[in-house]
Amino acid sequence: MTRLDLAAHRLAAPGLAPRRDGALVRGRALLREWLARSRQRRMLLELDERTLKDIGLTRADVAIEGGKAFWER
Repeated sequence: MTRLDLAAHRLAAPGLAPRRDGALVRGRALLREWLARSRQRRMLLELDERTLKDIGLTRADVAIEGGKAFWER
């Protein structure tokens, strides 16, 4: 086996080939995280004063968190 054949064999071997779908998987996970974060912030903004008091948040806390963009942590 020549050196070039060996390099081609290594690339074709299972588990050694570069994974192009890894970026797609990470992208999908990021989108799911952004959607969840956006949904949670919308729900937080809809809570009443009694519920906020129960969980230890003020309306100001909620306004700060709810005002963030979906990509912000």
